[in-house]
Amino acid sequence: MSGDEEARAGVPVRAVLLAAAAYGVGAACNVLVFLAMRAVMGVGGACADGGPYVSAQPCPDGTAAAMGIGIPVMTLSWFMATYYGSKVGGIWGSAVLIGWTALFGSLGWNFLDAGLFNASSDYGIEWGAVVCGVIFWVMAAGGLLVLIGSTRMSSGRSRSRGSSASTGAAGSATPLRMVDPSALAAAHRPVAGHHPAAAAPSSPAAAERRELAAIAADFGAAVDHAAAQTPVAPPARRPEDAAGSTVDSGPGADGAADKEFSEGTQALLDRLERLGDMRDRGLLEPAEYETAKEAIMHELEARS
Repeated sequence: MSGDEEARAGVPVRAVLLAAAAYGVGAACNVLVFLAMRAVMGVGGACADGGPYVSAQPCPDGTAAAMGIGIPVMTLSWFMATYYGSKVGGIWGSAVLIGWTALFGSLGWNFLDAGLFNASSDYGIEWGAVVCGVIFWVMAAGGLLVLIGSTRMSSGRSRSRGSSASTGAAGSATPLRMVDPSALAAAHRPVAGHHPAAAAPSSPAAAERRELAAIAADFGAAVDHAAAQTPVAPPARRPEDAAGSTVDSGPGADGAADKEFSEGTQALLDRLERLGDMRDRGLLEPAEYETAKEAIMHELEARS
């Protein structure tokens, strides 16, 4: 689902209906003003009705009412369409720009049609009407350019939000540099009165950092413990006595020694595997991985 679709997913039906109604009224008034002006252009572009004096050129029937009602109602409709359209999202909120472009584009066409394309054969091109038509079209083009620019910016923000949401859902792999395991262990040692369960939710990147810190702390603790407690080679299971006979060292003694040795070695192998996984995921740089691997391999060789 795109950003605009997500924004419109919870829009009330009332806002959609009011925005659509305002668009419809605005478009109808725009057509009414266009036709009224076209009727005036058909009688020479100027007319008058009412007042103490009688105009030589009366206006066509209904044009005065069409202009007097159509223009204010059209303006109000476009602003209402913008207000309710902004609640819907996307291009719906650009009603003023759409109305501006439609109004000046249609009125400019009336001027150009009367003064240039269908100019009177008796008088030729009416440059006054042509200039007015060009000015109106320039104004319409300005509104259109602003409309296109705002639409592209809105689409770009929607794609950016969608991309950020996808990245956040998939997680981020940020390379981290290794530090001293003892320092990491001290930094992540539980503090009195602090409950990890009550901590606020963190980002995927923070979770990756905690995982790396835990691995480094476990690795350092395992190496220190193994170096202090585990013999380099497993002890003789059945030591010989002075007479050359074998004496059992006691039930379970050799099994406990083997278990301690195998657990220490397996812990190092497990951490080597986890470091390789972190390198593949981009959490460790190659040089950092090789440094950690060399330390683990040196410890494993000492045990062999």
